[in-house]
Amino acid sequence: MPMLRMAVSALIALSLDLFSEVVIIHWLDLPSVHTVHVWPPYFNLVMAWNTGIDFGLLSNYGGRWLLVAFPIAVSLGLTAWVRNKRGWILPLATGAVVGGALGNSFDRVIYGAVVGWSGKVFTYVYSCAVMCHEVHLGRQKAAGKSP
Repeated sequence: MPMLRMAVSALIALSLDLFSEVVIIHWLDLPSVHTVHVWPPYFNLVMAWNTGIDFGLLSNYGGRWLLVAFPIAVSLGLTAWVRNKRGWILPLATGAVVGGALGNSFDRVIYGAVVGWSGKVFTYVYSCAVMCHEVHLGRQKAAGKSP
């Protein structure tokens, strides 16, 4: 059952990733206009192409195919790791990571870079998600459970 949960979560994450790229690249034409003001100043979409890893690191490295293969290898490793785990949160979360990683590999194959777009609201949502994750891990450690 964990594999099914992970696979469904990965497919949903990958589908949302690919759909958002169709909207951003083809419908809104963000690469040409660079910025779309949706709800200024809170929600503006700004186009970015990331040829490296996080924050553009290794962007001059030229290892495009390494950056295609690595997320696929990590996804396979995560899939093998989660197959015997219990519960439903861990497989769903792992599937979301796998779906995102496969989406990034797809971007690098098709576009030569990971399609990126940002806005203030995404930074706040991401920060809240990280904080909730840390609180959850802290509670598990306090209760003597391993994450």
